[in-house]
Amino acid sequence: SQALGSDKNYRIYTYDSVNSGILFTDKLTAEEPLWYPSVGCKRESDGKLTDVGSMGKYWSVTPRDFYACVFYFSSRYVFPNYDDSSRALALPVRCVKE
Repeated sequence: SQALGSDKNYRIYTYDSVNSGILFTDKLTAEEPLWYPSVGCKRESDGKLTDVGSMGKYWSVTPRDFYACVFYFSSRYVFPNYDDSSRALALPVRCVKE
């Protein structure tokens, strides 16, 4: 596992290279960490799945005109609200709490 850092809201992101994904931990709530596998994404140019096992993109709750914010990560970086993603990417939605 490799710590990617934390943000001002006390969230910690740790990349797990063995299982190819990221653990998201909220230090304020002390709840169980959330697991996001490196599912890759669909390329806009031809619709093919790419980067499986090396990065992940998941929809967030923030729409922006024809674009939407995503939770975007790899083994080297994490962007909790990356805001330049076309809605045509068909990214997964991951339930984080029932």
